[in-house]
Amino acid sequence: MDIDAKDELEGRIKARKLVEEKTPYNVEFITRLSDKHLEYEKESGNFTITEL
Repeated sequence: MDIDAKDELEGRIKARKLVEEKTPYNVEFITRLSDKHLEYEKESGNFTITEL
Protein backbone atom coordinates (compact mmCIF):
# COMPACT_ATOMS: atom_id res chain seq x y z
CA MET A 1 0.00 0.00 0.00
CA ASP A 2 1.41 3.38 -0.92
CA ILE A 3 0.37 5.85 1.78
CA ASP A 4 1.08 9.59 1.77
CA ALA A 5 2.33 10.29 5.30
CA LYS A 6 4.94 12.48 6.99
CA ASP A 7 6.39 9.55 8.96
CA GLU A 8 6.03 5.79 9.45
CA LEU A 9 3.66 6.08 12.43
CA GLU A 10 1.24 8.30 10.52
CA GLY A 11 1.45 5.88 7.59
CA ARG A 12 0.58 2.91 9.81
CA ILE A 13 -2.39 4.76 11.28
CA LYS A 14 -3.70 5.73 7.83
CA ALA A 15 -3.15 2.21 6.47
CA ARG A 16 -4.98 0.58 9.40
CA LYS A 17 -7.94 2.97 9.03
CA LEU A 18 -8.14 2.40 5.27
CA VAL A 19 -8.07 -1.40 5.58
CA GLU A 20 -10.65 -1.42 8.38
CA GLU A 21 -13.01 0.87 6.42
CA LYS A 22 -12.70 -0.94 3.07
CA THR A 23 -12.37 -4.63 4.05
CA PRO A 24 -13.71 -7.13 6.59
CA TYR A 25 -10.13 -7.71 7.85
CA ASN A 26 -8.97 -7.04 11.40
CA VAL A 27 -5.39 -5.79 11.15
CA GLU A 28 -3.12 -6.73 14.03
CA PHE A 29 0.30 -5.79 12.66
CA ILE A 30 1.47 -3.44 9.91
CA THR A 31 5.06 -3.35 8.70
CA ARG A 32 6.88 -1.90 5.73
CA LEU A 33 8.05 -4.48 3.19
CA SER A 34 11.33 -4.07 1.36
CA ASP A 35 11.33 -4.67 -2.40
CA LYS A 36 13.19 -7.94 -1.81
CA HIS A 37 10.64 -9.14 0.75
CA LEU A 38 7.76 -8.19 -1.54
CA GLU A 39 9.25 -10.23 -4.39
CA TYR A 40 9.62 -13.22 -2.05
CA GLU A 41 5.98 -12.94 -0.97
CA LYS A 42 4.83 -12.76 -4.61
CA GLU A 43 6.78 -15.92 -5.45
CA SER A 44 5.58 -17.88 -2.39
CA GLY A 45 2.21 -18.62 -4.01
CA ASN A 46 0.20 -17.24 -1.07
CA PHE A 47 0.06 -13.66 -2.28
CA THR A 48 -2.86 -11.57 -3.50
CA ILE A 49 -3.24 -7.88 -4.18
CA THR A 50 -6.28 -6.09 -2.81
CA GLU A 51 -6.97 -2.70 -4.33
CA LEU A 52 -8.51 -0.24 -1.88
